[in-house]
Amino acid sequence: MNFDLSEEQQVIADLATQIFAGQITVDRLKAAERGTGWDRELWADLATANLTGLCLPDTFGGSGMGMVELALLVQAQGRHLAPVPLLATAVTAGAIAEFGVAGAHDELLAAVVAGDAIVTCALAELGANDPLRPAVTATPVDGGWRITGTKPAVPYAAESAAVAVTTRLADGTALVALVSPTADGITIEPEQTTNHQPAATMKLDTVVGPEAVLGEAGDEAAEVTRWLFEHFLTGICAMQLGVAEGALAMTAEHVSSREQFGRPLSAFQAVTQRAADAWITTEAVRVTTLSAAMATG
Repeated sequence: MNFDLSEEQQVIADLATQIFAGQITVDRLKAAERGTGWDRELWADLATANLTGLCLPDTFGGSGMGMVELALLVQAQGRHLAPVPLLATAVTAGAIAEFGVAGAHDELLAAVVAGDAIVTCALAELGANDPLRPAVTATPVDGGWRITGTKPAVPYAAESAAVAVTTRLADGTALVALVSPTADGITIEPEQTTNHQPAATMKLDTVVGPEAVLGEAGDEAAEVTRWLFEHFLTGICAMQLGVAEGALAMTAEHVSSREQFGRPLSAFQAVTQRAADAWITTEAVRVTTLSAAMATG
């Protein structure tokens, strides 16, 4: 398989690196952690560069790119640990554009491109945590669907304009619905996460209209659930690839500049062997991630 980037893809990777490297410092990360948990100024800069709408169609002002381009973007984010809701927003907005009722979400998607709104998806499950077997239920009611249950670890739940919630019907098939976190019958309970970015448990007992459904209820909605899961999982892999790259770069700098017994650490065979193993592992992650991104589309 050819993993060479196209000229356009390389431009996106370079632009993302330029923005994240130029903006993110240790002090700025600490300030975000002490504050809301994410960097709104950086999010605005990404929107100015048209990166918040990277994968949305040009009808909404987006760039119409795919999963490979998104993977390159979140890889750069991971390398610099940038606290922004890039992956959740890009994947969820992409699902809305792909499967949402035509014309029902144009204003929301335009706001995402402009950096004025973020969206997210609730994929995690309590217990076995199988995103393809959601525990939240959807029951038909007059004029829509009643969504009932609990979703843990929803990234940026309280901060989002809409949350894509995966559910199951009584017959075991699926339904995916867009829910407003401020709607009646929804409780948001903040969670502490290891990345220090906003997340919450969502408790749902609310009704949504037919315009909120992504894809037809049943088998098509099961494909929407899988689409969300595969794109989100691929994006997480790309982000962790960036984290590994950043850690490897820091390690290389440290062992080259730090001396022990009058010699740089990089002169010791055990150190270089461990560093080489880390590099090989990181390259393996790169290959598998790009393969997944190309397969996901």
